[in-house]
Amino acid sequence: MSRPAKLGPSSALIPPDQRAVLQAAARLAFENPFAPERAEAERAARDCGADPGRVAAAIACVRDRLAAGAAAGPADLALYEDACFYALSEARAERLQEIVENPTASRRLAGLYRDIAAEHERLLGLPALRGRVWQAPPEHVFACIVQMWHARHVIASTLMGTSRPAAELRAEVWRSIFTDDLRAYVRDLYDRLDDVPTLVTGPTGTGKDLVARTIGVTRYVPFDPARMGFVTRWDEGYRPLNLAAMSPSLIEAELFGYARGAFTGAVEAQRGWLACGPGETVFLDEIGEVSMPIQAKLLRVLQTRELLPIGSRSLDRFGGKLVTATHRDLQARIREGAFREDFFYRICSDWIVTPSLREQLDDDPDDLHRLVRHISSRAAGPARAEALAEKVERWLGDQLPTDYAWPGNVRELEVCVRSVMMRSRCRPPATTRPKAVDGLLRDMLEGKLSLRDAQRVYATLVYAETNNLVETARRLAIDRGSVPAKIDRALFEQLRALKSHHRRGPSRSEPPPTR
Repeated sequence: MSRPAKLGPSSALIPPDQRAVLQAAARLAFENPFAPERAEAERAARDCGADPGRVAAAIACVRDRLAAGAAAGPADLALYEDACFYALSEARAERLQEIVENPTASRRLAGLYRDIAAEHERLLGLPALRGRVWQAPPEHVFACIVQMWHARHVIASTLMGTSRPAAELRAEVWRSIFTDDLRAYVRDLYDRLDDVPTLVTGPTGTGKDLVARTIGVTRYVPFDPARMGFVTRWDEGYRPLNLAAMSPSLIEAELFGYARGAFTGAVEAQRGWLACGPGETVFLDEIGEVSMPIQAKLLRVLQTRELLPIGSRSLDRFGGKLVTATHRDLQARIREGAFREDFFYRICSDWIVTPSLREQLDDDPDDLHRLVRHISSRAAGPARAEALAEKVERWLGDQLPTDYAWPGNVRELEVCVRSVMMRSRCRPPATTRPKAVDGLLRDMLEGKLSLRDAQRVYATLVYAETNNLVETARRLAIDRGSVPAKIDRALFEQLRALKSHHRRGPSRSEPPPTR
């Protein structure tokens, strides 16, 4: 076999016709998969014909030139290395997806690692690349690649919706896991994010706990080539704790732990929730409810990475990442003197805001359809999901206006799906109006009702609210005997049925007045 001709020191490393292909591959390898820039990168790759086959051919050409001694500047070497990361990750999309969907498939995991490690050595183990940043051990590169695909899978399957707010939330969660620079994460930052707490805020019922769990179960986990497996399971390092229903003394004991005999009932020592190691994640839900003394102790833990159990003289170590969540306006709580400003600035360096369900539906009404099917699948199982979803959507269409506010957000929708599954109906908040009433009010606002009809609608609403002719007359500033003539009986029956539906007992309303 003849050896390839050695290229002179002035030879170009990357042929001009292949540079655009490698640039497109490098961009695809490191772009946030949930950000708009990812779609732009995919379009650019299609435009220049950067399919996996052409990328592999371009990488092979550059590798042969490097092996033959071609001169290469730092920018060309960096482009080649980035394109190689695409070859190691994106070109194995199907196999990686199988692994993250079934992480217990150890044989496939071992085979995939051997394949990627061998390709890593072939593409990046050249003398010309010695000492460069991509000379990380193949097990680290493999761990990062699997983490990326695992995070894609968890984010896409947990944070649902195609609306712009939902898409932005997924992109923000990706940034919380990998930062905005995936290259820097793989090279330097993968083991430094324990020092960056994440704060998740948003209205009640918008899935703040889902965001926290997504971050917690997609952290970097080292791969051990000796036993062909990751050193721990993805979900073993996630430690959630809801603080809302706990007393301050119990919160302190749970968070910091205690020594034996520290107080009555402490028959043996207990390690605190915060006593954890690198790569683990502690999630404290409802952080806005904790007392100022607990805030001060948590601040000290974040500053020193040490915690002192109650009644102990020995310090424990907090080596993990802290994720907190609240529906409270913490800046307003600071102004009220109920939340420490220094603690707030310590926990908000990485801040995610979850959108309300109404925001999602205003941007894309079809998100309701998708969310109902997702929740139905979890509630009734895949086999019954479609039938339940259709039943729920019929109920929603019959009972709720299209612009219903969904004050309980996705959690309220989950309750509604399960209620319809159990009882073929849901119990919405008492502020809900029947569609007919909503239509009448809209006609009033748009000036479509005559004065007489508008008076009848308003008088009926007042009487349905008061259930009393005398009080209705007082509010309308008319005599009691004039009230019955101004009541719309059909509308009153709708309003009374709605009120009766929201009460557990029979309606105590007066009957509709007769003229």
